[in-house]
Amino acid sequence: MSRFYRALLGGRLLPPDLPRRMLTDTVPATGSAPPAVAYGLGVYVYATDRGRAYGHGGQTLGYLTYALNSRDGRGQPVAHTNWNSFGGRGIDKDFWAGFQQGYCAVPTGSTPRK
Repeated sequence: MSRFYRALLGGRLLPPDLPRRMLTDTVPATGSAPPAVAYGLGVYVYATDRGRAYGHGGQTLGYLTYALNSRDGRGQPVAHTNWNSFGGRGIDKDFWAGFQQGYCAVPTGSTPRK
């Protein structure tokens, strides 16, 4: 997942204009589970303590997966966990808190893997 997003957001998968549009041509993510704040062309925009992050999440019976990516590719956690979606609460607050903590802990001067 991290390699895919690194290539996608780095302009190595699609024509150069499209990744930019995926992040800027967005609409408010009303009806989406927080912390998503916007959605555009297959990529969610998430509010984090480090600023905006980009990615997507998904769920299937018993599982939840999220991938976050900084615009520069330096922060890219991917998490997969057991989860019960029948509670109707959206993303579990403890899961998001830990996931965001990992994302925000990446040093801003670190070098992304290629």
